[in-house]
Amino acid sequence: MARVKVRQPPAWSPEGQQVSKEVRELGRELEGLREDLPQQRVPVGMVVLFSASQDPGDRWRRCDGSEISRFDFPDVYTALGESQGPGDGSRTINLPTLVAPALMTYWIFVGGD
Repeated sequence: MARVKVRQPPAWSPEGQQVSKEVRELGRELEGLREDLPQQRVPVGMVVLFSASQDPGDRWRRCDGSEISRFDFPDVYTALGESQGPGDGSRTINLPTLVAPALMTYWIFVGGD
């Protein structure tokens, strides 16, 4: 089978600089959308796997078994109940405890304003 040589512009060429500029602009655009997407498309209680280096924001909590307030997060309490643990039995519940593959972390969407 014949090999096809793929031409990749060097980073220091005008063409390479233009590509780098476009990639940076797209990155900024995506970053601006990131804050809006969770509240619009993700149901409370949904668990998602993220890169361990990524912090998905204030509307997410790690699935590490920690306790959260039933009163501060009533939608999470409605979705999970005490299925992951009763917390302190009256004011808190436990989040799921999930072990992720290396360099990954499970997060649960807790909603919020």
